[in-house]
Amino acid sequence: MENEKRIIAFEGTPEQIKLLGELMNQSGKKLPNEIDIVDYQETHYEVVQAMTVELVKEKPCKVLDDIQSAQGHGGLYEFADEITKEFNHKNKDREWDGEFIDEIDEFLKNKLGTDG
Repeated sequence: MENEKRIIAFEGTPEQIKLLGELMNQSGKKLPNEIDIVDYQETHYEVVQAMTVELVKEKPCKVLDDIQSAQGHGGLYEFADEITKEFNHKNKDREWDGEFIDEIDEFLKNKLGTDG
């Protein structure tokens, strides 16, 4: 499985495609800002999941509605990346002991202006 090639569909700039390729081949390594790639991926998943839940609502939270109206999907991508990095910087080198989900949920409620 280690040498198995995977095909994924991804549309982006040449720089984004290069970065994605590097990320897929760098498990356990650090991003340029010293955040572990796996930590980034785990946090980013939770961020995008929370944003998606909000965006499919009939009346999404104001934060995401405003970003989507003003900047479209690109703005949502940037916002997800920004708050993922913010959470990871805030918790850099923290050893989680089962409280990660509670902590990220609370962080996202504050960032999105939601109650859950």
